[in-house]
Amino acid sequence: MCGLVAIVFMSHISFGQAKVNESLETAFIYVDAVKGSDSNSGTKTNPLKTIGAAASIAVTNNQNRIGSRITINPGTYRESVTLNSSSKDTSLPITFEAATNGTVIVSGGTLYTGWAHYSANQSIYTNGWLNDWGTCPTISICPFQQDIMQRQEMVAVNNNVLTQVLSLAQMKQGTFYVDERGAQIYVWPATGTNMSTATVEVASSSIIFKINGKSNSVVRGLTFQYANSCRNLGAVYVTGSSTNILFDSD
Repeated sequence: MCGLVAIVFMSHISFGQAKVNESLETAFIYVDAVKGSDSNSGTKTNPLKTIGAAASIAVTNNQNRIGSRITINPGTYRESVTLNSSSKDTSLPITFEAATNGTVIVSGGTLYTGWAHYSANQSIYTNGWLNDWGTCPTISICPFQQDIMQRQEMVAVNNNVLTQVLSLAQMKQGTFYVDERGAQIYVWPATGTNMSTATVEVASSSIIFKINGKSNSVVRGLTFQYANSCRNLGAVYVTGSSTNILFDSD
């Protein structure tokens, strides 16, 4: 597979519409990235802060034969969520649902602050770089792959994804460069960008959402972005013996 991939299905696939009986969901869990706390009970008035915390409660409910609906309020959730199979699992459903479609962002990005002007070009900003991801493995079935295709870094400034280059000399507006040996990252944002207040995200998680061996799950109205997975892999995985999984945008 040589193209870009968003969702990877590694479980048995049957063609047809998933049919999850959401009427069996009798536990309602609420999440709010701004007002919530993972020490809260998860009610509408006392929401949790992370989707992962809500998922843990929903899994426990499932094992006690209770179906759960997780309602997620608008916001950006910088986390990686995984549902793993267990011998205690039951057939009761779990739904992850945006309170308002399209307003919930699950991001694999890490916020970077403290940018400084690059001395040789004041349009370029620099920051420390402690990652050492190297290059992705070559895909044997694909034609010749240039070095840039093997990189997995991604940078977004105020939700504008920059284009990666492989040297400082190649930089121009709208690009970024990672110097692993020098432990520095360089970005050239749009003219007028205030880097002291800009939201700069560096993709840091290869898998943002994973359902492993679970069944009867719904993911509705969520947006996944900024995974640093290799281009033939995905940000969202359905693996193991997972069955009857519905991804819904409505």
